[in-house]
Amino acid sequence: MKLLLASSHGKLVERMGKELACAGIACEVRYRPPTDRHDPAYQELWVEHDKELHWAAALLAMHCDIGQN
Repeated sequence: MKLLLASSHGKLVERMGKELACAGIACEVRYRPPTDRHDPAYQELWVEHDKELHWAAALLAMHCDIGQN
C-alpha cells in the first residue's frame, strides 16, 4: 500500500478516491485527526496495490488543478 495524496481538503481526497475506484484502482481514504490544536485535520488517499500507483498518480494529475490542492 502506498500513500498517493494527503490534504486538509477532505473533499478533494474523497473525490479522488471515488475517481480511482471508478477506474478500478483499489484505494482507501484515511482520516488523520490533528496532533495538537494548531494542526489541521487531514485525509490521506492510499493505493492498495503498488503496481497501480503510476496509474493512480496519472489520474490525480488529470483531475487536480495545479496549485488548488
